[in-house]
Amino acid sequence: MLFRSLSRILEFVGEGKPTGERWHQDILILASREVKGVRGPILSEDLTDFLKSDFLGFRHLVRKQYPFILDIGRTISKMKQSSRVVKEFKKEIDIFIDITRKSVGD
Repeated sequence: MLFRSLSRILEFVGEGKPTGERWHQDILILASREVKGVRGPILSEDLTDFLKSDFLGFRHLVRKQYPFILDIGRTISKMKQSSRVVKEFKKEIDIFIDITRKSVGD
């Protein structure tokens, strides 16, 4: 959901979707940067850093189905964090949309 949403936003503003092996990291980097005269950052540095450092590694383990590596305590902790991350992500996307609407209306 997070990466699909970012991909759609980047395509909408004309930046396109990164490709290749590291596209998840690349999309976070693009979303955290301001493009002068075009748009501000979509995500804050704090959320971007968290997603890059914590979320992507855990996502990889789960998506590649390495259950023997998963620690149940860490898995539960990540599940609890995910609802906070989704709320923060939605908040930051809403802020980006509001700012973008205002700048287009000016």
